[in-house]
Formats: sequence, structure tokens, C-alpha cells
Amino acid sequence: MFWHLVGGRVHGYEQYGWRNGLAGVRDRLPNLLRDLRRYGLNLAQEQIFLRISSNVPLSRLQADPDFARLLLALEPLGIFGSDV
Repeated sequence: MFWHLVGGRVHGYEQYGWRNGLAGVRDRLPNLLRDLRRYGLNLAQEQIFLRISSNVPLSRLQADPDFARLLLALEPLGIFGSDV
């Protein structure tokens, strides 16, 4: 599970996979243009990266009451927002 917040808003990634070279630049260009439109050149905004890693399947974690409490505790950060 991975979240990236920029300026208090959830930042989404629409790309899948990664290619190097010109093909990769072309793949990522729509994301770059969207970010420029959304944030301009203001790179000084607060950024938060959050990753939850586990050696068990996510479906098993979601059934764990302790994991559910963790997600509820993280909810005030806004990481579950939909304004991507």
C-alpha cells in the first residue's frame, strides 16, 4: 500500500510499469503535464510518502482488527481522499 500526499492532497499516479529512454518519457508526459497544471512550479509544498509493506497478502491484513484500527488512525491524514 502506498500513498503520496502533496500539499495535503492525495497525489495519484496513472502510469503502470516503467520504461527507460524516450518511450518512458512519452509514457510519463501526461502525468508531468497534469502535475504542472495542478501545482505549477511550486515545488515547496509539503510532501508525505506513506508505504505499508507486509509479508502476508493484503486480503489477510484487511481481515485483521489491528490493521483496521491502524487505517482508522491514519484516516485524519487524508490519505483516503478521492481528489486525485
